[in-house]
Amino acid sequence: AGTRYVGRWGPGDNRTVEFTLSTAETARQQRYALRATVSYADAAFDPVTSRPMAVGVTPVAHRLGLAGGGGTVQAGQETTINGTITNGGPGRIDHGVVVVASAGAGVTAATPEYAVGAIDPGESVPFSVSLAVAEDAEAGPRRLGYRVRFRNDNGDARRSRPLYATVRIAPGSQGFAVSVARTSTS
Repeated sequence: AGTRYVGRWGPGDNRTVEFTLSTAETARQQRYALRATVSYADAAFDPVTSRPMAVGVTPVAHRLGLAGGGGTVQAGQETTINGTITNGGPGRIDHGVVVVASAGAGVTAATPEYAVGAIDPGESVPFSVSLAVAEDAEAGPRRLGYRVRFRNDNGDARRSRPLYATVRIAPGSQGFAVSVARTSTS
């Protein structure tokens, strides 16, 4: 609930009134109906409240994009993966942290978080995470999921939709054995 004072209106005048709204992180991207009324004094200075008017509002989520964030990793190795997060708007994000949300079988995030800080709309910021791949991890592609935790313009904690990249696991290096074929003594 909120109010705004718009001053004196003449017949036929229009006024634009702006409000800043926020939604829960779980709010769906759909239209919501808000109810608005106008309270005023008529020509006889009697207080009057208009009939309720419906106003449609659609929440706008931050549009965060991922470039990179994938690559080839070798079984039995720890590898650094680089990527870039881009803020497509509509507002600035603060205290941003890229989080490895899912890495697939045999892959764990050795560094599961990377702080990217504030990102203005249209700005891109690089990040890197380390992935550890089990020696017995099966070779092939894995889907690597990221999320970005951040604070919006109102200071509310938010997180992005999942952002995905592909990581290919290459077979581990083959061990070798040493054997003695012939010995001689002198």
